[in-house]
Amino acid sequence: TFQATVNQVPAGTAIEVHSEITAQNIPTAQSNTVVTTVLGPTISVAKAGPATAGLGGDIMYTVTFSNPSAVPVTGVVINDPIPADTTYVLNSMMLNGVPVTDDPGDDEAEYTGTAVIASLGSPLAAFGTGTFSFHVTAPAVMPALRYVSNYAQMDCNETQPVTSASVATYITDLLVGLSADKVVAAPGEVIVYTVTANNVGGSTQ
Repeated sequence: TFQATVNQVPAGTAIEVHSEITAQNIPTAQSNTVVTTVLGPTISVAKAGPATAGLGGDIMYTVTFSNPSAVPVTGVVINDPIPADTTYVLNSMMLNGVPVTDDPGDDEAEYTGTAVIASLGSPLAAFGTGTFSFHVTAPAVMPALRYVSNYAQMDCNETQPVTSASVATYITDLLVGLSADKVVAAPGEVIVYTVTANNVGGSTQ
């Protein structure tokens, strides 16, 4: 047996190997050829947000980015445009659970006025993952389609950019909530539930 280490080559490169045996007075014999395809970096990005939000309410978006391949990727950038009809909440970004500022150059994130961007300062490890979140304020006036949509894009040096599926948040006039007066209860105890309704749109229909 023998071993060989794969060099840095383009993804999809086929490594073809065969062996031969020679002996005196015997024709050279050649083995079959074995083919190994070199895997390349793969990146993935997903977006999450609330299903509904009230007029003027808070919307939190969370981007989960990952490197599901066996090699690190460098120069990772997450670009997330601020949705139309919403207002970015200043200094609301968090990268991997740590607050980051809106100003460019002082950390790994910035707010450009139209988008929030996270630029990782170190490689994203093989099978590594991370999160990037921020808040926007929902429109104060009902948008024409009653929905706010958002997506995120991930790029790196080693492969093509990828885009998440779009997340749609339905903007509603009426919000409803439910609370209970106990988080634990013994048999025979009474639990009081309270339903709250809030007409944030002012409609009387």
